[in-house]
Amino acid sequence: MLYDRRGPFVFNTGVFFAHEGGLNSDTKFLEGGIKMAHEYKPKNIRTKAAKDVFYTLAKELEKVNKLNDKTYLIINNFALLEQIKLDLIDDIRKRGVVELFKNGSQEMMRDNKSVDKVMNTIERQRRLLAELRLTPASEREIVGMVASVEESDEFEKY
Repeated sequence: MLYDRRGPFVFNTGVFFAHEGGLNSDTKFLEGGIKMAHEYKPKNIRTKAAKDVFYTLAKELEKVNKLNDKTYLIINNFALLEQIKLDLIDDIRKRGVVELFKNGSQEMMRDNKSVDKVMNTIERQRRLLAELRLTPASEREIVGMVASVEESDEFEKY
């Protein structure tokens, strides 16, 4: 445990200080210290909508004090999936749900494979949100699992 004039601080990984002289008001925290949501940047994300999703998730995790390097990787993956999903939706808008398929002299209609990929991407995103405990189901606390039995219940008479 490390101390400075404000009290104890606990750090678990990485290099913490810019100099060896201990903690004071000029001490700079390097890699491994506590980071804020605005310090995490999305990687390999080009669309604005996916970046907005990244920053929204980072802010939500920061509110519940769960934003760290591990959750950063998960929200970056979520934003990448969002970008892929938006590209697939654009493909569906261009080509439609079914497309004309030609094989030599045969012509037939077949399903656009992007539809299935969108559904799989949405499912993967849901799993990542569940892992981060950001789904509506994870917010509910289980209270009163056992229902109280009323005295006038017919089952209890026998």
